Amino acid sequence: KTVSALGGHAMTAITAIAGDDEFIYVAGKGATAAEHQVHKVSKATLAKIHSYTVSVSSVASGNVIAMQIDHAKVYLSLAGDNAGAIVALNKANMQPHGDVRELAAQANALALDSAGLYVGTWATPAFVYVLNPTDLSVVQQTQLTDNKHSKLVAVALDNEGVFFGTDSEPSYIVHLGRDLTTKADKELDAGLGKCVS
Repeated sequence: KTVSALGGHAMTAITAIAGDDEFIYVAGKGATAAEHQVHKVSKATLAKIHSYTVSVSSVASGNVIAMQIDHAKVYLSLAGDNAGAIVALNKANMQPHGDVRELAAQANALALDSAGLYVGTWATPAFVYVLNPTDLSVVQQTQLTDNKHSKLVAVALDNEGVFFGTDSEPSYIVHLGRDLTTKADKELDAGLGKCVS
């Protein structure tokens, strides 16, 4: 269904959403396959305050698949056919903040805490990155060594580790330490389906 109430910038699908105390940030597909739109919307009135059309040439036919926010920025994870990118926007005006971090694989899983921006990719086996939120520089990176640790689509963080869910068959929960070493994995019961987000 087309979302057209946001100031005339039609979205054909909402692909990610996040919120803070005053605003919600809505990402979705634009009028063409190359357009990824992000709107800043007032929670009080649902009026669009700002918008931005994201265009990254290496991710021309993908989606904004995940979003995280902090006090100053909105972080977008883009997943294309064979590539990914992380884009940071200023929350105040929804304009780009710094360079785009292009990745060797689709960036499907995204989480943020005080240690950095954690990115899991759709690759076999998957790549995992920790990016500095200030400039999106790579702080840590690794490629997981087991092929069953592929197609990362979900991520959760705690004080001691990073947990990724895979969209493989069978699905796995993969536990990494904060140093990105693999601590454990758990195959999910096939009757429960697989991780998708």
